[in-house]
Amino acid sequence: IFTDNRGGGHLATAHLLSMGHRRIGCIMGPSHLTPSAERVQGYRQALAEAGIVPDESLIVPGDFQHRGGYAAAQKLLALQDRPTAIFACNDLMAIGAIAAFLEHGYRIPQDVSIIGYDDIPLASYANPKLTTIVQPARELGQLAVERLLERLNSPDIDARHDVLPVSLVERDSC
Repeated sequence: IFTDNRGGGHLATAHLLSMGHRRIGCIMGPSHLTPSAERVQGYRQALAEAGIVPDESLIVPGDFQHRGGYAAAQKLLALQDRPTAIFACNDLMAIGAIAAFLEHGYRIPQDVSIIGYDDIPLASYANPKLTTIVQPARELGQLAVERLLERLNSPDIDARHDVLPVSLVERDSC
């Protein structure tokens, strides 16, 4: 059972594109993790659909921790042509990026929009409150229990591949 990570990366990037952003940075999670790689694929797909060739200097590694988001944002801030928006592949990195941009005197969202992923509880308490992609945790858990019960009742049942949709929650960071 999975959530649509690629669709979530696409949704986040398309949201920033719809706001007029064309220079959008991406703070990746560890590239060896499938969810992170799929979110970046969605980011790239949304840019391509908008006719934008991804600028590789805007795609920086992170570690799914706030310090990784902060460090990645420092790299983006050092660029001659900085991004006007950031898609961070999780909320902790987005919060770290917000801290870095604020330290450099940027206003969020007036100077740079930042969107995260996961809708952790802290996202709605961050300052500014974080726009993010929501994963359906309750539905994911419910479906996992249903699949487990099916397997217990019918051990020979064929394996399934379920992908649950994600959604966007708009707050103050974009």
